[in-house]
Amino acid sequence: MRDRVVVPFFFGLSVFLTACSGTSDMAPPATGAAQPAAPSSAAEQTATPVSVDQTGGNTDAENAGTENTGAENSTAVNQQLVDNASSVSCTASNTDEFRETMLAVIRAARSAYRMCGESGHEATGTVTWNPLLAQAALNHVQDMAYVNFFSHEGSDGLSVSNRADNVGYNWRAIGENIAAGQLEIEEVHQGWLDSPGHCRNIMNPLFTEVGAACVPGTDTDYGTYWAVVFGDKL
Repeated sequence: MRDRVVVPFFFGLSVFLTACSGTSDMAPPATGAAQPAAPSSAAEQTATPVSVDQTGGNTDAENAGTENTGAENSTAVNQQLVDNASSVSCTASNTDEFRETMLAVIRAARSAYRMCGESGHEATGTVTWNPLLAQAALNHVQDMAYVNFFSHEGSDGLSVSNRADNVGYNWRAIGENIAAGQLEIEEVHQGWLDSPGHCRNIMNPLFTEVGAACVPGTDTDYGTYWAVVFGDKL
C-alpha cells in the first residue's frame, strides 16, 4: 500500500484599512477584532511535510511517488476565466462559474515555472475538480463562518484529513489553504501565490484534484471565509 501524505496547511488573512486591501500571511486582525483561533507562529505551519505510512514507517512527502509531474500533463488554460477572476465573488461559491474560475486560476498557476518564496517549482500536471473535496471545503468554511473563528482545526477538533475522510474521499495525499476577508477569487488566489507555503500547495505535483468554497459570515471578524482542498485519490 502506498503512503498517505498529509501536506502542511497554510492560511492567510486580509488586512482591512478603509477597504479590503491585499493579503499577507498571518497578518494581524483588523483593529478591534478578536484574535482568530490560529497557530501561534508561522513555523508551526511550515514544518517538514508529514506522511502516514500504512505499513508502519514514515516518508518525507517531498519524496513520495506521483504520476502527476511534468507540464505535458497540463490541459489548456482558459485564459478568459483567469482574466475574469476579479468578477467572481465569494457569494458565487455554489455556482458553475465559481468552480470553473477557481479551477482555471489554479491550472494557470501550475502551468508555468513559479517561485514560491525562495523555492522554484517547475510546471506540473493539471488538476480536476472533485465535488467531495469541494464539500470538505464547504463544511470547513461554514464552520468558521458560523462559529466565528479562523483555523485549520475545526470547531470539532478535526483536521482537513478528517474532513476528507468524513465526506468519503479516499485520499493518498491531502492539503488545504484557507483565507479570510477577501472578496473575490482573484484576490484570494493572488494572496496564496504571494505566500510561499500556500504557493507550494498550489504547485505541489502530488495533487491531482481540488475543491473549493467560500461563505460570507454575518457579524464575524472577517466577513468571508475561503478554503481550497487539494487531494489525490488512492
